[in-house]
Amino acid sequence: MTQPVSMIVASCISAVTAIIASIIANRFSIREIKSELQAEYRSELAKKQLEASEAFWEIFATTSMTDGEHRIVRNFVSSPVLDVKEAKVFVAKFNDTFTSKAGLYLAKSTRRKLHAFRDNLLDLLASQSAVEDYILLGRAQADRIKDLRTKARLSLREQLGTANLTVARTEYSDFHN
Repeated sequence: MTQPVSMIVASCISAVTAIIASIIANRFSIREIKSELQAEYRSELAKKQLEASEAFWEIFATTSMTDGEHRIVRNFVSSPVLDVKEAKVFVAKFNDTFTSKAGLYLAKSTRRKLHAFRDNLLDLLASQSAVEDYILLGRAQADRIKDLRTKARLSLREQLGTANLTVARTEYSDFHN
């Protein structure tokens, strides 16, 4: 009679051991799945941040300080003027981009710098008369536009981790020197 009892005890021990092993394996599996899901989420978030930053980067083409068509500031070096039409187009594109899904994925510091640039343009536009095509800028105003533009662009680069690219390092060092 002790043999059946010992068999029952051995079976129970085996069953309990199997259950414990199953629970431990299940917990490790859940941890692994959670880890994979978190990695997938971070990857998707990084992709969306990249797309958002690219969307804003694209509209900043008109903010270049070199002379050319469709520039917000013309004659930056000699006698800078703000092109009212181009500035309004930029502001409209900025607002459209910001209120799209791209606006959801920008870091708070990047949003602040982008808005500082846009708000500066809005202040300049508000100061103009209705018939002006261009607003003559003082050197301080032109330099402020350039400064805010550089801060916004560098913030976009920092958000993406591309601030260490050679081009970005040059822009950054030029800005801080």
